[in-house]
Amino acid sequence: ASAVTPAPAPSVLSQVAHVFQLTAFERAAMLLAAAAEVDQRYPALFASLDRTRARRWPSVGLAMRLLGHTDGASILSLDDGGHLHQHGLIELVGDGPLVLREFRVPHDLWPRLVGSPRLEIAATGPQHGALDQLVLSPTTAAAARAAAAWLRPRAQRSQLVVVRGRRGSGRTALARAILSEVGIGAIEIAGEHLAARITSLCREAPWQAAGVVVDTPVALADLGRLSQALAMALVVTTDDASFAGLAAASRRRAIEIGIDDLSTDDRARLWSALLPPTTEVEPLELATHLRFGPRQITAVAARVREAAGPCTTAALIRAGRQLDRGTVR
Repeated sequence: ASAVTPAPAPSVLSQVAHVFQLTAFERAAMLLAAAAEVDQRYPALFASLDRTRARRWPSVGLAMRLLGHTDGASILSLDDGGHLHQHGLIELVGDGPLVLREFRVPHDLWPRLVGSPRLEIAATGPQHGALDQLVLSPTTAAAARAAAAWLRPRAQRSQLVVVRGRRGSGRTALARAILSEVGIGAIEIAGEHLAARITSLCREAPWQAAGVVVDTPVALADLGRLSQALAMALVVTTDDASFAGLAAASRRRAIEIGIDDLSTDDRARLWSALLPPTTEVEPLELATHLRFGPRQITAVAARVREAAGPCTTAALIRAGRQLDRGTVR
């Protein structure tokens, strides 16, 4: 066994150990499991030591014997409800008594332990002055800053922010900006995809220093599972979900922000910021004809900038009406 050199890069594993506060046993157990993914000699070695023909990864019992830990705390750390599993750092394989079950490093994690930069879930980093760059009503802007101030000392604890606004109101952009104001990034996920990504989110959010932004609709049971395991801030964006229901499902201290519809002058200001400086279109005219929220205005402006034709009032209004009918996404 001494001739086999474990492959995972110590610096990456050290980072994982620091972020998730792993014990020496947990770190060594991860190293054993990761080694089996990159060196074909390890599965045979594990099978020999466990006196079995079929072994691809270390068993819980074998890890405890090899690492000299036979106490209850060590075995529980490798259980389904243990620290490593809760943060998506290992997966148990098969059924049966815990000591006989194998454990492995998830397929989307072990390549990173050996230096791969691949990320299946990537956060957007915090952007300095993100709130200042949004066009918001004074009431919404004040509420967003208050939410960031409330969240800032608790960003790595169990807190929930609910951002309420109709679709197209810029609620996701506001959620990202609030997290940026706190100094952390954002991982965004649609509620219908949440159930399959809970474990990965609980690993990636603290590792990438990011909060998680979930857009409704979302099953409250899934939100509750994420909330209980997530060690970072949680933001839910919605247009109709009950604040009381979301707060109860999350079991977190919660705060709610409502996004006011923009005034005509605010919409004109946003059009002015997004349109090419050479255009002769009157932003106030557009704001009067198209009562869109920030997301739609951004989409229409981008659509017209990409088009070959001139950026005219008629072209913008036409693109806006197409968007309103759902032909522009």
